[in-house]
Amino acid sequence: MEAMLEAGVDALLIETIFDTLNAKAAIYAAKQAMNVAGIRVPLMLSVTVSDIAGRTLSGQTLDAFLASVQHADIFSIGLNCSFGARQLKPFLEQLCRPRTLLCQCLPQCGPAQQSWHVRSDSLLKWRLRLKNISMRD
Repeated sequence: MEAMLEAGVDALLIETIFDTLNAKAAIYAAKQAMNVAGIRVPLMLSVTVSDIAGRTLSGQTLDAFLASVQHADIFSIGLNCSFGARQLKPFLEQLCRPRTLLCQCLPQCGPAQQSWHVRSDSLLKWRLRLKNISMRD
């Protein structure tokens, strides 16, 4: 991470988080790298839910995950992968409830064992629908 910081990255993204302990280790490593390099950039997290109940692979709910990482100076939090763009919407809505963090969504694929062929025009339509998600109750 130090080399990326010194090369001038705009942000650090810890993605495909499926376990909070690993996420906390990555957050710690990112903060250490920023301290050593003397460079601060936004830290972004992207978690993966593994089932339609909205739990991570290690069994945590999104609310529990957020509570576990809220101590960190996080710029944004979001979702990626999981089981496809359309099914992520309710979980993205849950993350976008009033919070102090920005939300992001990276619906680029699905589970590793499946092949996702999402056409760019259908993904654009889905992203435009996401713009209607309210950041307020």
